[in-house]
Amino acid sequence: MFFLKKIFFYLSPLLCLLLLLAAGVIKHRSERLPPSAQAVPKELRIRCDKQLEAPVTAIMEAFQRRHLVTTTLVIASPDQNQVMNSNDITADIVISLVYDDDDAGSTPDTRQATRIAALRPVILATAAVAQHIHDWPDLPRAAPRLALSRRHDTALGRCSAEVMMAHGIAWQEIHRNAVFQSDGSFVLAQAVAMGKADGAILWESDATYFSQVATVLRPPMATIQLAAVTLAVDSQKMMIPGVADLRRFFQNALAAEIFHAHGYLTMPSDQARP
Repeated sequence: MFFLKKIFFYLSPLLCLLLLLAAGVIKHRSERLPPSAQAVPKELRIRCDKQLEAPVTAIMEAFQRRHLVTTTLVIASPDQNQVMNSNDITADIVISLVYDDDDAGSTPDTRQATRIAALRPVILATAAVAQHIHDWPDLPRAAPRLALSRRHDTALGRCSAEVMMAHGIAWQEIHRNAVFQSDGSFVLAQAVAMGKADGAILWESDATYFSQVATVLRPPMATIQLAAVTLAVDSQKMMIPGVADLRRFFQNALAAEIFHAHGYLTMPSDQARP
């Protein structure tokens, strides 16, 4: 027994030293890990325009399956869409639909905004009317009962006006004669499908849902400007575990496939904003 106590007396300092060394190695390795690998967040909050709900939800679900992170989607109302880039501080990532460079650059300096997809306006018309439409100027003549965006300050309203005015058609004139108006692109498509209007200018992503009951027309664009889907992240929130991973996930090939499946155009990498 005395012999065992003597061995334990001499080995105890060595065992303590080995434990201290092991603890130091583990701590050193954890410090070298990137922030996203050191901790897993309980929840990431994403805020997006109502128009973008379908593809954003699909991308979030794919991210959750791969990273085992809970994500919560907050949908902005039409009124909030105009200002949510500048005043939203609760969301980790903000995804918006904007029309021109002024809108895309409206994010504060602390946000890192990137264009991740785009939407183009198309014409949805009844079969009888569609055969008389070959270009944008044909729309008001062939379809006297038009369904148009109610507001001029939304992305759809501004894009529709720009397309028509580029062909010398006064937007105020055709807008005044519209028989159906709505802030929602999907609602405009429903108006054509239900016979409330002969034709409508709306986003391609919504028109494709009604391609079985109406005709989707894609006249050549007079301008290369499209409505852009932008992803903005506050620079301080980039340090939150998982935010950088989610930002990259929205820009990968799978996300591009999901956007494309929902009728969106993918943006080339050189369109990214710092």
